[in-house]
Formats: sequence, structure tokens, C-alpha cells
Amino acid sequence: MSFIKNIFSSFIGSLLAIILGSVLFVLIFFIGVAWKLSASFEVITNGPKVEEYGATNFLELSLGKPLAEYEEASPFEDMDLPFSFGATGKQGLVQLLAAIDKAATDDQIKGLYLNISGIYAGYAQVKEVRDRIIQFKATSSKPVIAYSEMLTEKGYYLASVADEVYITPEGLLEFNGLSAEVMYYKNLFEKLEVKPKIFKVGKYKSAVEPFFRENMSDANREQTRSFIESLYQSVMLEIAESRKINPVQLRSISDNLLVRNVYQAVDQKLIDGAWYYDQVIARMKERVEIPLEDKITFIPIGKYQVQTPSVTGDKIGVVIADGEIYSGKSSDGVIGSSSFIKSLREAKEDEDVKAIVIRINSPGGSALASDIMWREIKAAAQVKPVIASMSSVAASGGYYMAMACDKIVAEPTTITGSIGVFGVLFTLEDFLENKIGITTDRVNTGPYADLGSVTRSITVADSMVIQKEVERIYDVFTKKAAEGRKMEQSQLQEYAGGRVWTGIEALAIGLVDTLGGLDAAIALAASKSSLENYGVAYFTGEKSFWEKVSGDKSTLEEKVLKEKLGTNYKAFKTLEALGKRRGVQAIMPFEIDVK
Repeated sequence: MSFIKNIFSSFIGSLLAIILGSVLFVLIFFIGVAWKLSASFEVITNGPKVEEYGATNFLELSLGKPLAEYEEASPFEDMDLPFSFGATGKQGLVQLLAAIDKAATDDQIKGLYLNISGIYAGYAQVKEVRDRIIQFKATSSKPVIAYSEMLTEKGYYLASVADEVYITPEGLLEFNGLSAEVMYYKNLFEKLEVKPKIFKVGKYKSAVEPFFRENMSDANREQTRSFIESLYQSVMLEIAESRKINPVQLRSISDNLLVRNVYQAVDQKLIDGAWYYDQVIARMKERVEIPLEDKITFIPIGKYQVQTPSVTGDKIGVVIADGEIYSGKSSDGVIGSSSFIKSLREAKEDEDVKAIVIRINSPGGSALASDIMWREIKAAAQVKPVIASMSSVAASGGYYMAMACDKIVAEPTTITGSIGVFGVLFTLEDFLENKIGITTDRVNTGPYADLGSVTRSITVADSMVIQKEVERIYDVFTKKAAEGRKMEQSQLQEYAGGRVWTGIEALAIGLVDTLGGLDAAIALAASKSSLENYGVAYFTGEKSFWEKVSGDKSTLEEKVLKEKLGTNYKAFKTLEALGKRRGVQAIMPFEIDVK
């Protein structure tokens, strides 16, 4: 008996030691995190305590992190921790614009510093930032200075809005036009003996071309040339206005590669000087009239984030839809239909919300999920005005959502349209048997019992069934689009077929109603509901406390993959997405890189 007691006592003692040790570890870990948090992170809310940084402060704007539509700053964002703790590595467009607005009237902010190199945002998002900087300049006398060691085409588009633009003497300015590149996997599939079977409607629905072609089809080349030329014309006109250069001359500089180094950029008046960092700092001190020996403090815009205030009384509800479309819950980079619907219903049922704006940044995705969300948007539009605000991309399934709204607002550089659907089914029978030695067999209760199986060849009867369903869904898509745009279906189909358009092209053919950003959409929503005094409330599918703290484990996984795969990361993500998609898809050729 004493022996058993000793074993029991030892077990209890060990268990208590493990529990106490675990608790102690957790306490020490969180104390360490809290200490690091207090030491390294400070969110400046609505402007107070800026003076603690210094007497002369510049707000520093960089788009070196991916730009999401709405992203609250996480105190763990810049920490080197083994878990993400809600840090997504992104910055929010809404929060960034609010910070620029605040800085314009904040006496403790003396100017805006554009520290630009790589930009991880779409052209329409960059335009919203650019327009807000123009507003900053109009409402304050504060200088806007841009400096970089290297500027890409998109980076220069943003930097050109500054009062003065400088690049280090041996730096680089890319100013040679836009290029759209698509990666194709046909030869890879042939080597693996994987056979894709494509089902689509519309000659422009090119999202599936990489699976069965080695290059662009004539139709895809036509639409791609059209929309990147339209996009570039819009960008060039804005640069020409900001830099006070004739647009024809500016296009000649680009087409003839007249700027191959920084000194030529100065000669062509694209930038104001080939200067080093210390020279730029001296110029900034001159602009704000302080002695050279004084210090300028740069406040990263992520630490000057303006918290979204609680809104009472009449308001416009903005429902965020950011990412590829799937059924189920939303996650980072994914619009989940159930999460979106929950947010939309909250806005619809809130009596203080007098109108709704759906902010869409999506290449599309599941046709089923898109249709379910379309239905909910239509239902909301029966109760109160609903306006679509298109960001950088609102195409295919993204357009499916927008066409349910009363009005559609897009930027000139928005990529939209792509009204079309497709399905793709891969046959792995030869791959399994010839490459890794696996065979399969089956017993069916009927000829279509294993329809969609990837382990056997697709029959002619199978193909007919799937193709008819794809055509049916396309007919539904175009019929609903025609209804939303108040067109005949035959007329709408002239602009459909999967073709991609820029916002300015879409305006000309009636796929959107007006040009502008999120502010323009909110103002239109207020006008439709006869509001003069109102607040803006954002419906983003708020996460629980534990979800915020634990974060998304995929954030760390993505970081590791990007570091390991380098330039191959994009191809990996494209192939990975194939495994996630189910059913017929309404998605644009989002694999296109415009750079």
C-alpha cells in the first residue's frame, strides 16, 4: 500500500510541477511580451503625445507592406515573436487615409515624408492614397517630400504627387511603361501526366488558359493590351499634371526609354534632384525653417494610426469585402460568404445605418458563394440604399457582388468586368500510375456516380453535363448583371464573355455608374439617403479576442514560404489555389502581373 501511495504521491507531485511550470512559463512569456510591447510600440491615437518624438515631426508614409482595405494596427506587428498574435504584416487603407487627414490639421506634424521603394498595393488603392495627399496639400501648407533609392513605375506614380522628389545619385527610376505577364503550366502538367479538362463560357475568360496553353490567346492578348493601355494612360495623365509635363512628352520619355539613370530623370524633370539622404534631410529642414543642427523625427504612419471612433446617430455603414471568394468564414485574403453575410445583415438591421457601401477588392472566386452574397445584397437594397465601391480589383465574382447594388463607383484604374464562369477538372490517373505507382478501381450504382473523380478519365457524357452547367450559370450571371445594369441581356453579353475592363472603360459601356474612390461612394450613399450630418461605421467581420491574440498561423507560414521560394512563390500560390476551389468559378485572370 505504501508503494502505491508513493507512486500516487510522485504522480501528483509531477503533475503539479508540470502545471506550475507551464503557468510560470506562460506568465514569463507574456510579461516579456508586455515589456517588449511597452518598450517598442506606441500607437498615437488622434494625435496626442506626438511631442514626445521631437520638436519637428514628419509623418512617414511607406507602402512596403501589403495594403488591405481595412486593417487595425496590431501592437505585435513589428515584433520578432514565434506566433503572429494577430499581426498580419499588412496595413489598412482606411486607417492610412485617416492618418493623412489627421496629419493635415495636426500642428505637431510639420510635413509628409514619402519613403517609397516597393509598393504592395493595386493601382486604384495607390490612387486613393495619392488623391488624399493632394487633399493634404490643398488643406495645409505643409511640405510633401519623396525620397527613395529606387522607384518602380508604381512607386513613381505615387511619389510624383510630392512637392519635391529625390532619388539617390546611383539609384534607379523605372519609367518604361507597363508590362503584363502570365505564367503558363501546360508543359508542367504534360511532364507530370496531369490532364486538365476545361469548361468555360466566353472567349475572354482566360483564367484557365495557363492550364492548357503555352502563351496568350489572341482574345486574351487583345483584352490585356486594352486594359493595361487604358490603365497607363490614366496614370500618365496624373503624373503629367503633378510634374507639369506635357502628357505627349511624358509618354515619349517612357516609350523611348529616355530615362536610364537618375541624372537623366533630373534632366527630363521627372524628379527634382539626384541627392543623398543627408541632402534631403537638409532640404526638409530648410522647408520647415529650422536650423541644420536641429533634428527631424520621422513618425511611421503605422504608429500614428487614428483609431476609428465609435459612431452614434445617423451613419453610413461600410461593409468590407477584401480577397478571393469562397463559401464559409472569412480569413486573411479570403471573403467568406457566411462572414460577409453576417456583416451585411448587421448593417442592414442597424436602424442608425441609413445607407450601405460595399467596398470590394476581389478577383472573384466561387460562383455559388458569389450568388449567395448577391442575393443578400439585393435584399439589403430593398431596405436602404446600397452603393458598390470598387477598389483595385472588382471582377468576375467581385463584379457579381457589385451588380446587386443601386450604383457602382470605380476608380479609373480599377480592374473590373470579367463577367464569365469556368470549371476545370484534373485527371490524375496517368500521374498516379506512371509516376508514383498507384492504381484505383471502383464500383458505381450508376453511370454518373463518380462524376468529378480525378482518378479516371473524363467521358464525353461527363463533359456534356459539366459544360451545360457552366453555360447555365453563365446565363444566370449575365441575366442578373443585365437586370442590375438595366440593359437587355444580349447587350450585356457584348461586354461579358469574361472580358476585363478598367474603370474608365467600364464607365463608357455602362458597367459602372461613376468614377471615384471610397469617399465618393460614401458621399453618394449619403446623398441617396438624404443625409447631411453622419458618421461612418465599418463592418469587417470582427474577430473574437482569442482570434485576435492567436492570429492566423498561415501568416507565419506565408512568410517562410516567401523567403524560401522567392520568385517561385507566385507559381506555388496559383497551384495551391486550385486545390481550394470547388465547383464552377467566377474569377478573373488574376495571375496577370502588371508591372
